[in-house]
Amino acid sequence: MLGRYNFGAQPGDRNPFGYKDSISNPAIKGSGVECFPGQGDAIEPDEFILGYPRESEEIDAIPQPLVLGKNGKYVVLRKYRSQVGAFNRFLRDEADTDEARELLAAKLSAVGEAVLH
Repeated sequence: MLGRYNFGAQPGDRNPFGYKDSISNPAIKGSGVECFPGQGDAIEPDEFILGYPRESEEIDAIPQPLVLGKNGKYVVLRKYRSQVGAFNRFLRDEADTDEARELLAAKLSAVGEAVLH
């Protein structure tokens, strides 16, 4: 192993902005992780694990020789710099009530997720 980083959200974790972390990660059938409300059904493990038919019955190309790819997965790590203080000042400047600030923050988070995906 070259290195290890514990990036997975744990139950109750919050991101630097104070919101529940990991809500955009899909639940995988058989993992024991429950779907969040509105997230839809858990997906089949073969959508992530290489070398098996996906729900569409296609098999993704995997690294060769087979021992390097089968039962493997692709990993994407996203690192970003956040400016929590500036974000909170913007919310206070642009919204008059706690409820309005919460709604504005939720809308900005949804836009951010759409841009990143």
